[in-house]
Amino acid sequence: MRLPVAVDPADLEQTGWGVVFSEGADPRIEVALQPLLELRRRQAGVLYKKMVVGQGESARDFLWNRQGAGAGLVDPDRMPYYLLLVGDPATIPFEFQYQLNISVATGRISFDRIDEYSVYAKSLVEAETNGVTLPQRVVLAAVRHPGDRATEHLSERLVDPLTKRLALHSSGWTVERASGELSREQLSRFLGGEETPSLFFLGAHGLRFRAGDEDQRRRQGALVCSDWPGRGVRIERGSYFSEEDLGQDAQLHGLVAFLHSSYSAGTPLLDDFPHRAAVSTERRTSALNPFINRLVQRMLSHPNGGALAVVGRVERTWLLEQPGGERTDHNLETFEDIFRYLLTGARIGHALRPLAERYVELTVHLSDTLEQMQSGEETPEELLAFLWTAKTEARNTILLGDPAVRLLGGRSVS
Repeated sequence: MRLPVAVDPADLEQTGWGVVFSEGADPRIEVALQPLLELRRRQAGVLYKKMVVGQGESARDFLWNRQGAGAGLVDPDRMPYYLLLVGDPATIPFEFQYQLNISVATGRISFDRIDEYSVYAKSLVEAETNGVTLPQRVVLAAVRHPGDRATEHLSERLVDPLTKRLALHSSGWTVERASGELSREQLSRFLGGEETPSLFFLGAHGLRFRAGDEDQRRRQGALVCSDWPGRGVRIERGSYFSEEDLGQDAQLHGLVAFLHSSYSAGTPLLDDFPHRAAVSTERRTSALNPFINRLVQRMLSHPNGGALAVVGRVERTWLLEQPGGERTDHNLETFEDIFRYLLTGARIGHALRPLAERYVELTVHLSDTLEQMQSGEETPEELLAFLWTAKTEARNTILLGDPAVRLLGGRSVS
């Protein structure tokens, strides 16, 4: 699905905006979100909608049956283009968000406490009404560890060329490349410290715990910094950045962040990559219950004023190298498109459309490859593994925050 050509994706009065609660949600959450809901109601007018998703209801049922929306163009009179899901992944599953992302611009907020919903709503309204003080500055960073191919690949084939390309198309914005020697102390300067930009991209390893570990809920997806010397060495507390490192004085108000690292958005109930296992291809349990990354929750609901939105990964990230053929890094092209949209004032949900397109494209490629195998054509296992992993990574990259957010960079958009 896509918007009709005549519809301006920046105008909520044309696109619509909707909020989706889970069935049986605590009514106090809606009360806490009233400042944001009222703002979007005024902006979207008659195309504002409040909706409820039933337990076990699929995205297809939600779009097609309940809302009367089908395949093809988005009809804002029936289904708003921008949808904010409100609820944890146990009540509104990650899979529901993945499926909606193919059709509409979707974001999610999920907090552990009612007051965190209130803080996010008030912070976002304050930012859009009165502006923010963060500069029109983009910072891209990738943590490198000696002898680690994954972080070297991320730095050399994504962050370095992305910085150069954005610098050519960033009128009014300063684009900077942060050092690869990014310690926990240095990272704190970009996440709430004196060097916090309006738009921040970080590539890094994310901390991982076994299901049931007492530290999993609090620290899963914490950002591993250059303080960690590399594989074979235990990752100690001083080597990663977690929600405890966002102190009371952190200044995140107006930030949009991309955290390109494992579990940086959340953790599912079951492993999404069983084909990468060395022993068994059965899906193992990743967590006792699916959950949202606690660092991101803290970023969005910081009492000093939270970040506007965070884009992160559910599950793991992988070193993706297409076997044979031309060595084209499609992640680079996808992120370049997303950032260029953002820097020209696009709402983040619309700016993320290249991710949905990449997911669909890779899914079709995988389907065609499997059909060729069924007809007797030989297909390298490496190609199948690449296609499956790449399409799942694209699908699992999600937005946490309101999809109607856009970069402010020291100004108001109301």
